[in-house]
Amino acid sequence: MKDQILAVVLGLSPNIMQYSEDMKVLPPHIKIGVNDIFKHTPVDYLIVVDRKNRFTSKRKKIIEESRPKELLTFISEWKTHPCAKEIILATGRSNLGELDNPNVYPYSIMSPFIAMVHAYKLGAKTILVYGVDLNDHHALSDENCLNIIKRDVNNLNKEFNKRGVKMYIMNKESVLYGILPFYILPR
Repeated sequence: MKDQILAVVLGLSPNIMQYSEDMKVLPPHIKIGVNDIFKHTPVDYLIVVDRKNRFTSKRKKIIEESRPKELLTFISEWKTHPCAKEIILATGRSNLGELDNPNVYPYSIMSPFIAMVHAYKLGAKTILVYGVDLNDHHALSDENCLNIIKRDVNNLNKEFNKRGVKMYIMNKESVLYGILPFYILPR
């Protein structure tokens, strides 16, 4: 990873705590998180693509008080956040034809997908994914949703590979293990 941009995508699954240990040995990196990730760690870029009423008041307050370099959203009610930057979603879910358009974000049914895309748009050549297990997600852990996510992440990873970008999952318990290769940090 020497002399290459490293990005870390941080979801909110329980294994996010592994990042606290790993960050001690990771080289300098860009941190991209989703929703109320600031309850665990500050990030450089925050992705928020759900309406405010989807969050409890505690989670919403964490997001509102977060101060990343940029809070990326397409939701109008988040555009008043002092760090907000509006993003435009690609036409149609998982439309990867827009991947290289700097103003348009391909998306799936989970916010970490947009974080992965943002890492690419920032020039990352290596992307490490933490906290995206999806084993117990309240809305996304049914078989249909998981199949959509697996297919979309697999297709995104194929596009990344064509462009010389490597993406890795950091937890073998994630439903993305096998779709994304597992990365073992040198200790």
